[in-house]
Amino acid sequence: MYPTFVRFVPDRNTDDPLFAMVAADFGLGNTRPGLALRQHEGHIEVLIAPDGRTALFAPSALLPGLPASAALGLMDALEEAIEDALDLDDVASTTLARLQETLVLLERCMPDA
Repeated sequence: MYPTFVRFVPDRNTDDPLFAMVAADFGLGNTRPGLALRQHEGHIEVLIAPDGRTALFAPSALLPGLPASAALGLMDALEEAIEDALDLDDVASTTLARLQETLVLLERCMPDA
């Protein structure tokens, strides 16, 4: 079952600009794309940002699934973030590694992957 694409309503601590842009571009309304990773003490741990940040949500706070176009858009946005990071001379290698790990994880979750 995990990992799997989900949508969630962000609060100020869980709203990432890149994920917000994807939500706006693909008509997700006030929800953001995320990736449910695992259950933890009755909650679901969700990837909420391209840098690997996660948050715990009650299962009832998550909407399962993500339109394929939004999932692909999320991966495209992440690839652009990686390219931008590569263009910066002072980018931390850990930041780049986290972005790349997130992209690999998203790619694994695509239906035809």
